[in-house]
Amino acid sequence: MKKIILISVILLIALTANASTITPTDYVRKKTDAFTAVLDDPKYKKPSMKQIQRDDLWQVIRYSFNYRLISQRALGRNWKKFSKKEKITFVGLFTQLIGKTYLKTIQKNYTGERFSYIKEKMLPKNKALVKTVMISKKYGNIPIDYVLRFKKNKWSVYDIKVENVSLVKNYRVQFKKLLRNKKPYDLIKQLDEKVKENERKN
Repeated sequence: MKKIILISVILLIALTANASTITPTDYVRKKTDAFTAVLDDPKYKKPSMKQIQRDDLWQVIRYSFNYRLISQRALGRNWKKFSKKEKITFVGLFTQLIGKTYLKTIQKNYTGERFSYIKEKMLPKNKALVKTVMISKKYGNIPIDYVLRFKKNKWSVYDIKVENVSLVKNYRVQFKKLLRNKKPYDLIKQLDEKVKENERKN
């Protein structure tokens, strides 16, 4: 699970595209390149620069995801059980969990991964699938599927499948299990505690 989360966060680079003519594959390539460029930059080699690098990485991805859609899909039917205020709180915490709090882990484990873009498939309802392979010295060659949606003249990634395992579905299984016997408040509290724990470690 940790491996899937690590790889997925590295790859969740769903920055808003400025041009409606950009293809899903070009979009994924451009945003992945922007993220790895920060990881590769030698100016961040010194330990004193690591926090600055994390801040710069966060600037790349903070507006990248459709966090609300990812959160909604991760909760599945349980989304309706959350009040408006709880939804806002959940999205904020989940955003931090899948993004900012894992940046230090990415820094530590990144070994110059590169990507090969294999296939693009257009799907119904303005969606697309981009198949890639991550080439890694540490993890080997790993197939990655990006699932995108085109809305309001912009592409965005709303799920990533690592070796056919969906990041969103992984979380959905966990959340569904917890919410069988507990309330939205309990899940929000658990996420809050996890985010604070990760921040202390970082």
